[in-house]
Amino acid sequence: MLLDPDQCYRALRAHDTRFDGRFFVGVGTTRIYCRPVCTAKTPLRRFGTSEDVAQAALFFASDESAFITGAELAIDGGMAATL
Repeated sequence: MLLDPDQCYRALRAHDTRFDGRFFVGVGTTRIYCRPVCTAKTPLRRFGTSEDVAQAALFFASDESAFITGAELAIDGGMAATL
């Protein structure tokens, strides 16, 4: 059975043990994966997608980023800002 993102977010916010092992969340600050019972936060109320990462890569590959050198971009939905 597939879980929808809203259901996963509610389980994550409630640290619902019934969902333990059914899905995992990547935590950008610690670079580990957490179970729903983990205390990690999801500030944007959605999970990141591969398109989020692709958009950042496209920006760095474009002429619009020509003046940027040696930058590190956290694509973590605001996780680093909440610590």
